[in-house]
Amino acid sequence: RTPLHEAAIEGYHDIVGFLLAYKADINAQDKYGNTPLHYAAFYGHSDVVKLLLQHKCTLNIKNNEGKEPYEMA
Repeated sequence: RTPLHEAAIEGYHDIVGFLLAYKADINAQDKYGNTPLHYAAFYGHSDVVKLLLQHKCTLNIKNNEGKEPYEMA
């Protein structure tokens, strides 16, 4: 997982914003195929979800289980 994944998991809105400002890969997938958006949705961090959406993350990336981020919410 990337630092952006970890910040999304923890709901650290400001850190997510900082990492995105420095061009972190918003659509990076971890070994499970999850993106930061998958984790933000799963953990209910709506402010982080909104921030990722504002930065144009891809909505329909499927993880290794075939789930898109909205299915994790």
